Amino acid sequence: MLFRSELREYAAREENHTIGSTVAALLARGRHGVCLWAGDSRLYRFRDGALEQITQDHALVEELVERGVLTRDQAVDHPHGNLVTRAVGAADRLFVDVEIFELREGDVFLLCSDGLEKELSEDEIAEVLADCDGDEASRVRERDAQMEREGSRQTRMDIPQAPEDDPGDE
Repeated sequence: MLFRSELREYAAREENHTIGSTVAALLARGRHGVCLWAGDSRLYRFRDGALEQITQDHALVEELVERGVLTRDQAVDHPHGNLVTRAVGAADRLFVDVEIFELREGDVFLLCSDGLEKELSEDEIAEVLADCDGDEASRVRERDAQMEREGSRQTRMDIPQAPEDDPGDE
Protein backbone atom coordinates (compact mmCIF):
# COMPACT_ATOMS: atom_id res chain seq x y z
CA MET A 1 0.00 0.00 0.00
CA LEU A 2 2.83 2.40 0.84
CA PHE A 3 4.56 1.78 -2.49
CA ARG A 4 1.29 2.36 -4.38
CA SER A 5 0.72 5.71 -2.64
CA GLU A 6 4.32 6.72 -3.40
CA LEU A 7 3.75 5.87 -7.08
CA ARG A 8 0.58 7.96 -7.13
CA GLU A 9 2.37 10.89 -5.49
CA TYR A 10 5.15 10.62 -8.07
CA ALA A 11 2.59 10.51 -10.89
CA ALA A 12 0.91 13.64 -9.53
CA ARG A 13 4.24 15.48 -9.33
CA GLU A 14 5.15 14.47 -12.87
CA GLU A 15 1.69 15.49 -14.12
CA ASN A 16 0.88 11.93 -15.15
CA HIS A 17 -2.52 10.61 -14.23
CA THR A 18 -1.48 7.06 -13.44
CA ILE A 19 1.50 4.78 -13.36
CA GLY A 20 1.11 1.06 -13.79
CA SER A 21 2.26 -1.99 -15.67
CA THR A 22 0.50 -4.31 -18.05
CA VAL A 23 0.77 -8.06 -17.56
CA ALA A 24 0.01 -11.32 -19.32
CA ALA A 25 0.64 -14.65 -17.61
CA LEU A 26 0.28 -18.20 -18.84
CA LEU A 27 -0.22 -21.06 -16.39
CA ALA A 28 -0.13 -24.62 -17.67
CA ARG A 29 -0.76 -27.94 -16.00
CA GLY A 30 -1.34 -31.17 -17.81
CA ARG A 31 -3.63 -30.44 -20.71
CA HIS A 32 -5.07 -27.23 -19.32
CA GLY A 33 -3.88 -23.68 -19.82
CA VAL A 34 -5.00 -20.48 -18.13
CA CYS A 35 -4.14 -16.97 -19.25
CA LEU A 36 -4.61 -13.95 -16.99
CA TRP A 37 -4.02 -10.44 -18.25
CA ALA A 38 -4.51 -6.73 -17.66
CA GLY A 39 -3.61 -4.03 -20.15
CA ASP A 40 -2.18 -4.60 -23.60
CA SER A 41 0.43 -7.27 -23.00
CA ARG A 42 -0.54 -10.24 -25.14
CA LEU A 43 -0.62 -14.01 -25.42
CA TYR A 44 -0.65 -15.58 -28.87
CA ARG A 45 -1.10 -19.28 -29.65
CA PHE A 46 0.23 -20.91 -32.80
CA ARG A 47 -1.67 -24.13 -33.45
CA ASP A 48 -2.04 -26.20 -36.62
CA GLY A 49 -0.49 -23.48 -38.76
CA ALA A 50 -2.73 -20.67 -37.47
CA LEU A 51 -1.91 -17.76 -35.16
CA GLU A 52 -4.54 -16.72 -32.63
CA GLN A 53 -4.43 -13.82 -30.17
CA ILE A 54 -5.78 -15.25 -26.89
CA THR A 55 -5.88 -11.94 -25.00
CA GLN A 56 -7.87 -8.84 -25.86
CA ASP A 57 -6.22 -5.48 -25.22
CA HIS A 58 -7.60 -3.42 -22.36
CA ALA A 59 -7.11 -0.18 -24.25
CA LEU A 60 -9.19 2.81 -25.26
CA VAL A 61 -8.73 2.21 -28.98
CA GLU A 62 -9.74 -1.46 -28.61
CA GLU A 63 -12.98 -0.35 -26.97
CA LEU A 64 -13.56 2.14 -29.80
CA VAL A 65 -13.02 -0.61 -32.39
CA GLU A 66 -15.44 -2.93 -30.56
CA ARG A 67 -18.09 -0.20 -30.56
CA GLY A 68 -17.58 0.44 -34.29
CA VAL A 69 -16.28 3.98 -33.74
CA LEU A 70 -12.88 3.12 -35.26
CA THR A 71 -11.74 0.55 -37.79
CA ARG A 72 -8.69 -1.65 -37.05
CA ASP A 73 -6.70 0.40 -39.56
CA GLN A 74 -7.65 3.67 -37.85
CA ALA A 75 -6.71 2.25 -34.46
CA VAL A 76 -3.13 1.45 -35.52
CA ASP A 77 -1.93 5.06 -35.53
CA HIS A 78 -4.56 6.58 -33.26
CA PRO A 79 -3.18 9.40 -31.03
CA HIS A 80 -4.56 7.66 -27.91
CA GLY A 81 -3.15 4.26 -28.88
CA ASN A 82 -1.10 4.06 -25.66
CA LEU A 83 -4.00 4.55 -23.25
CA VAL A 84 -4.70 1.33 -21.37
CA THR A 85 -7.86 0.88 -19.34
CA ARG A 86 -6.39 -1.65 -16.87
CA ALA A 87 -2.92 -1.93 -15.38
CA VAL A 88 -1.23 -3.36 -12.31
CA GLY A 89 -0.84 -0.59 -9.73
CA ALA A 90 -2.98 1.97 -11.55
CA ALA A 91 -6.01 1.55 -9.27
CA ASP A 92 -6.77 0.22 -5.81
CA ARG A 93 -8.22 -2.97 -7.26
CA LEU A 94 -6.97 -4.93 -10.24
CA PHE A 95 -9.42 -6.69 -12.51
CA VAL A 96 -7.85 -9.27 -14.80
CA ASP A 97 -9.46 -11.22 -17.59
CA VAL A 98 -9.10 -14.99 -17.53
CA GLU A 99 -9.16 -17.41 -20.45
CA ILE A 100 -9.10 -21.18 -19.85
CA PHE A 101 -8.26 -23.50 -22.73
CA GLU A 102 -7.07 -26.97 -23.67
CA LEU A 103 -3.39 -27.46 -24.41
CA ARG A 104 -2.46 -29.65 -27.34
CA GLU A 105 0.87 -31.18 -28.18
CA GLY A 106 2.67 -28.85 -30.56
CA ASP A 107 1.01 -25.65 -29.34
CA VAL A 108 3.48 -22.78 -29.28
CA PHE A 109 2.71 -19.66 -27.26
CA LEU A 110 4.13 -16.16 -27.45
CA LEU A 111 3.89 -13.88 -24.41
CA CYS A 112 4.81 -10.31 -25.27
CA SER A 113 4.55 -6.81 -23.97
CA ASP A 114 2.74 -4.10 -25.85
CA GLY A 115 4.19 -2.83 -29.07
CA LEU A 116 5.18 -6.09 -30.75
CA GLU A 117 2.31 -5.68 -33.22
CA LYS A 118 3.93 -2.41 -34.32
CA GLU A 119 7.28 -4.18 -34.88
CA LEU A 120 6.07 -7.41 -36.52
CA SER A 121 2.94 -8.24 -38.51
CA GLU A 122 0.84 -11.24 -37.51
CA ASP A 123 2.21 -13.05 -40.57
CA GLU A 124 5.78 -12.40 -39.37
CA ILE A 125 4.90 -13.59 -35.86
CA ALA A 126 3.34 -16.76 -37.32
CA GLU A 127 6.44 -17.32 -39.45
CA VAL A 128 8.69 -17.10 -36.38
CA LEU A 129 6.51 -19.55 -34.45
CA ALA A 130 5.87 -21.99 -37.33
CA ASP A 131 8.97 -24.12 -36.80
CA CYS A 132 9.71 -23.03 -33.28
CA ASP A 133 12.08 -25.17 -31.28
CA GLY A 134 14.66 -24.33 -28.66
CA ASP A 135 16.95 -22.73 -31.26
CA GLU A 136 14.11 -20.64 -32.69
CA ALA A 137 13.12 -19.49 -29.19
CA SER A 138 16.73 -18.38 -28.71
CA ARG A 139 16.60 -16.39 -31.94
CA VAL A 140 13.38 -14.70 -30.79
CA ARG A 141 15.04 -13.74 -27.51
CA GLU A 142 17.97 -12.33 -29.50
CA ARG A 143 15.49 -10.34 -31.65
CA ASP A 144 13.85 -9.17 -28.41
CA ALA A 145 17.19 -7.88 -27.12
CA GLN A 146 17.95 -6.23 -30.48
CA MET A 147 14.60 -4.40 -30.47
CA GLU A 148 15.33 -3.13 -26.96
CA ARG A 149 18.76 -1.88 -28.02
CA GLU A 150 17.13 -0.09 -30.95
CA GLY A 151 14.75 1.66 -28.54
CA SER A 152 11.53 0.01 -29.65
CA ARG A 153 9.40 0.54 -26.57
CA GLN A 154 11.08 -2.21 -24.55
CA THR A 155 8.98 -4.89 -26.23
CA ARG A 156 9.48 -8.21 -24.47
CA MET A 157 8.79 -11.70 -25.79
CA ASP A 158 8.92 -15.24 -24.49
CA ILE A 159 7.96 -18.50 -26.19
CA PRO A 160 6.70 -21.32 -23.96
CA GLN A 161 5.67 -24.56 -25.69
CA ALA A 162 3.01 -27.04 -24.67
CA PRO A 163 4.54 -30.18 -23.18
CA GLU A 164 4.30 -33.51 -24.95
CA ASP A 165 1.15 -35.41 -24.10
CA ASP A 166 1.35 -37.23 -20.78
CA PRO A 167 -1.54 -39.65 -20.17
CA GLY A 168 -1.14 -39.09 -16.44
CA ASP A 169 -2.06 -35.40 -16.77
CA GLU A 170 -5.64 -35.82 -17.92
